[in-house]
Amino acid sequence: MHFLTPVTLFSREGIMDDRVSLIEHKGARILYVDYSGTCEEEFIETIEAFKNQLLKHPPGSVVTLNNVADTRITDEVRKKFKELAAQTKGISKGTATIGVTGFQKAIAILIKRDIYFADSLEEAKDWLAAQAKQ
Repeated sequence: MHFLTPVTLFSREGIMDDRVSLIEHKGARILYVDYSGTCEEEFIETIEAFKNQLLKHPPGSVVTLNNVADTRITDEVRKKFKELAAQTKGISKGTATIGVTGFQKAIAILIKRDIYFADSLEEAKDWLAAQAKQ
């Protein structure tokens, strides 16, 4: 079982977002977004919450960790990810993703070379901590 120590974040409406949080690992602050197990509507809402938090950081000042376990990337989700990437370009110093396995992981690695696809949460956090120090 994995445990994260979240730093509570609030949306613009003042409601805590339980899918986006700051975690600390080896002295690095990591913006963690948990898409796991979401349906399309919740996935898109989480992308928006993540974007709102990411935009609060200056370029190159944050590393990000995405958990996409047990999700389905629909055309609408893919579109929202492209919009997110365009609107937040250069903010993240490094991005790791967990939850992509097998054939999907092999394809993702070929397509998204700027994202580190980790096999575990600990591996992702270790990689991001190293990126944060560079």
